Amino acid sequence: MTTLVRWGTLSIRSTISAIAVYFFWKFDAQIKPETAISASGVIVGLAGTLLGFLITSISLLTALIDKKLIANMIKTGHYSRLISDTVLTCLFLIIVIIISIVTLLSHGKLVFCFFSSALFFTCLSFLYLIEAGRRFSVILIGLR
Repeated sequence: MTTLVRWGTLSIRSTISAIAVYFFWKFDAQIKPETAISASGVIVGLAGTLLGFLITSISLLTALIDKKLIANMIKTGHYSRLISDTVLTCLFLIIVIIISIVTLLSHGKLVFCFFSSALFFTCLSFLYLIEAGRRFSVILIGLR
């Protein structure tokens, strides 16, 4: 049952990301390749920073494994869900970094193709990041 929920969540968030990319190109079709390349440089820095914060949050969470709240999360299965979704978010951020670097190195029409893919995975990773941030905030509030 949880596998279907995860695929359902992924499909909903992928659809939202695809719609965001569609509306970006529909309403801002006059973008220059230089603008897309410079935006890709900013996206690389942002995704790298967020990736570092996510890896740090995972390490902090494993350091708190002896707390009662974390032990209860392990028993109920919430801990494994949190870790798997956070690792998936890290994977999406790595994909964003790779595609954005390829965008920085490409020329012509390929810039727009790679930039669209980078936008898609950026939106997707932000949607997963919002959920991960909410879950981590609930844990930190519960540790008081």
